[in-house]
Amino acid sequence: MMVSNILCTFSIVEEKQTRTLEPLLATPVRTWKLLLTKVLAGTIPAMGMALVSAGFALLGVVIIGSGSLLVFLLTPYWLVSLLLITPLVTFLSFLPGIISSSRATDLRNAQVWTLPMVLPLLAWVAVQVLGYWFFTMGCGPPIPA
Repeated sequence: MMVSNILCTFSIVEEKQTRTLEPLLATPVRTWKLLLTKVLAGTIPAMGMALVSAGFALLGVVIIGSGSLLVFLLTPYWLVSLLLITPLVTFLSFLPGIISSSRATDLRNAQVWTLPMVLPLLAWVAVQVLGYWFFTMGCGPPIPA
């Protein structure tokens, strides 16, 4: 989330500081196309980092657990999280970056204004990882172990 957010705020604020944003907006390119390319320019590297990190996690499990623990890691929940939720979260974390960088004059100010928008989502993920709150893909409450 933070990688895509930093790339977004950096790209827009840098263009504002170098005064290349106005000529770019004056081109016949539609605004939504310009924003989409900025979103993809931040989301693709963030997704690449997430996939590389997942690969290192799998490699660590294979090395430490001799491959017998992969059954517990490679679940449908993990695959859905990696391939569906991670791209959506990186995409959605880009939106506060666009909002804050359109109003900010420097990079630090844009990132300071982005943090309160992203912090609740980071807290939600931290609570899930720490095990205080269990999310399931089913409709009912989780079954205690």
